[in-house]
Amino acid sequence: MTGLDELLVQDAVAAGQPRVVVTTRLLGACLGEGGEVRALALTVGRRETLLLELRRGAFGERIEAVASCPRCDEALDLDLATAELLAAAPDSSARVEMALEAEGTLWQALMRPVTGADQTAALGAPDPAAFLLRRCVSTLARSDGVPWPLEELSTGMVAALDDAMRRLDPMAEIRLELVCPACRHEFSAPFDAAGQLFAELAAEADQLLREVMAIGRACHWREDEILGLPRPRRRAYAALAMAP
Repeated sequence: MTGLDELLVQDAVAAGQPRVVVTTRLLGACLGEGGEVRALALTVGRRETLLLELRRGAFGERIEAVASCPRCDEALDLDLATAELLAAAPDSSARVEMALEAEGTLWQALMRPVTGADQTAALGAPDPAAFLLRRCVSTLARSDGVPWPLEELSTGMVAALDDAMRRLDPMAEIRLELVCPACRHEFSAPFDAAGQLFAELAAEADQLLREVMAIGRACHWREDEILGLPRPRRRAYAALAMAP
């Protein structure tokens, strides 16, 4: 990332833009020509992977986060490693056959992973989860080949399809398996790669401006030249410019 990318995120978050839109804009800026179109076509898992890689390049391998125990509400301070969170994510949004079990019956579903374009289209939907299922699941049939209409899904079948979608793209929803140190309750909590990165960048808004000011005064460079520097180089120049 460059300072321009960091500023893009800070301004978009401050303006209250949806997270999926901010993610597309950031990835688009970093992917180069045609970047936003390419970012929209990526699977959600691939987008999450790229966000983790961008965060690692900006802030390092370690991640400090907080989770709350659902039983006793104890706050857990987490020390995570990016490498531990990364898993395989599909590069293609091609449709594949997935086996699932629901209502005591085996089923076959033809589906594809959710993409950034799907998430964006779902922003205005009254039921985004149902919208994504209808958009990404092509056909559903019993194991004996008898088709089932997607408009007549029971709660159990929806849950089974959701599980199949997670298996198809495990990086789309990163989950942490945790144990509460206070009550010893074992629970699973989501990790939001976009939220983590955007919060850390927003917290550095003032620092970014100070670095631009320091380099500008010391080197007489234009603002766009400074913001266009890769983050590590900008921070190195800023440290020299701010040194007594």
